[in-house]
Amino acid sequence: RRLAGIVAGPAGQGISLRAQLAALASRLPVRILLGHRDRIIPWQDALTVSPRIAVHHLPRAGHMPQREALTEVLDILAAAIDDGPATP
Repeated sequence: RRLAGIVAGPAGQGISLRAQLAALASRLPVRILLGHRDRIIPWQDALTVSPRIAVHHLPRAGHMPQREALTEVLDILAAAIDDGPATP
């Protein structure tokens, strides 16, 4: 419970990975899939990520879009695979 309180407290997500994601996106393609109904990480947080990161909004999903919007997630992944490796 203590770790959970540090990572996600009463105000939501307590850890930011923006800098790490931006650094990663400078080396390889990065995608963020986020649910608008997520009560831990507000979707608006994605508005400030690096423009090198592809952000996919899933309006009907919450914190687990891979379970709550499976078809949409699979479509996004399939399109990424079809596009092949991209240069960031």
